[in-house]
Amino acid sequence: GMFDSFGAVPACIFHEPDSKIYKLYYAGYQQLKDARFCTFGGLATSRDGVTFEKFLRVPICDRTHKNSLFRVIHAVLPDTHNFQHGYLGGGSYFVKGQTKTLPVYNIQYIELCNGWPQDDTERTIIDVYPPEHRVGRPTILRENDYYKMWYCYSQENTFNIGYAQSPHPDCNFIRQDNIISFEYKSEMKAYPAVVKFNGELYMFYNIAYGMALINDPKILVAKLKPGDVYE
Repeated sequence: GMFDSFGAVPACIFHEPDSKIYKLYYAGYQQLKDARFCTFGGLATSRDGVTFEKFLRVPICDRTHKNSLFRVIHAVLPDTHNFQHGYLGGGSYFVKGQTKTLPVYNIQYIELCNGWPQDDTERTIIDVYPPEHRVGRPTILRENDYYKMWYCYSQENTFNIGYAQSPHPDCNFIRQDNIISFEYKSEMKAYPAVVKFNGELYMFYNIAYGMALINDPKILVAKLKPGDVYE
């Protein structure tokens, strides 16, 4: 009966520079009688960044009136000593698809204090474009005075990776999905994670053909161009 009794999926790790604690945000899944599932955000901690233990047995991102079925932090961006920017996927319903119901959620901003979400700061920053039913799993970094975000968006039988940017961390993100191109072509591209290493940007992402995304995913790495501002 716990919020993660049907599975737990890691979302992101956050480590404060002055802290010895690593914080792992994850999605906990439950099956429901009147919906396929619900998922809320949990927190686990570690001192070595390898072995984690649950910080609480209950979600740190529990259901709200706005997000009654889905509410999980997927990205954390440090700001000041005790303050961080958080980016979560949130939503409250499913829509009917051809073969199953489809979860509807979008990307929302939330302030964090010492890694803890401040519920009254939540607001939508990237919404779905019909016929999409969801946009989520953001990864974000700051570069050249811009906040750059990559994320996953999908229709019933396709997954794609999108891009948005803003001069602000909490608003005015403009979707520019059409600027992204991949050498490895597939209708199923999802779950980007962008990191900077030795001055270069790299994106790790899942790719496969058809519905094999779930059963036989592959992980590829794409090299991005640092310093670009898309206009």
